[in-house]
Amino acid sequence: MPDPWLGKMLGCDAWHARFHLDEKLNLEVFLEEIEGKSFVDIKLDTDKVLALNVLQEVGFRLVDTNLTFHQRLSEDISLEESKGTIEISEAGDLDEEEVVSCAEKNFVFSRFHLDPRIDNALANQVKGEWARNFFKGERGEKMLVARKEGEVVGFCQLLQPEMGKTVIDLIGVSSSCRRRGVGRALVEASKRETGVGNTLIVGTQVANQPSVRLYESLGMKLEASQYVLHYHRAAPCVV
Repeated sequence: MPDPWLGKMLGCDAWHARFHLDEKLNLEVFLEEIEGKSFVDIKLDTDKVLALNVLQEVGFRLVDTNLTFHQRLSEDISLEESKGTIEISEAGDLDEEEVVSCAEKNFVFSRFHLDPRIDNALANQVKGEWARNFFKGERGEKMLVARKEGEVVGFCQLLQPEMGKTVIDLIGVSSSCRRRGVGRALVEASKRETGVGNTLIVGTQVANQPSVRLYESLGMKLEASQYVLHYHRAAPCVV
């Protein structure tokens, strides 16, 4: 599947692919047919080790292992209110530039940042524009922002792909406010938005141990794990 938005950000054709072992020939034909500078990503369940080896043989490189956590919210789950000077509210149009700036400056473990063939400045732009898409009405049903003394110090972009499910699509916290309860407050607020009887879902990288510890401490359970592989044709991606 082509991804025009990501392709525009990376300055090349971008594709999302799926892979099964019996499709190796089809994949090789596809890789031969794409022209010029191109980017392809594949997510693969972590028990598919043989498929992982095959993908690496044809030029894919492992950049990340994604972990997915979930929690079905029941009546007996108590939700913490934000404490101290942290205020959580829905994002408004006036928050756009502060949120985008937060997204551009505070991600280090995303698959784009972990890929050595993608320049960090470009990876920052990807995250910034990802957040901006909410304000454009192009991605996300709701966004929560965390403020401290009136300044945006974190945000949480939410998707609702189907009835009864809410996905934390993107969550970021200013580096100056980490380990001060901002991320916890945003996740708890996301639970309140999800509602009792529904399920909250979030993904993170295995390298992002602070996030893993946070989600586990909030009662979320590991549901799935996937390898994330990137294929670059021609030049690496830079700004």
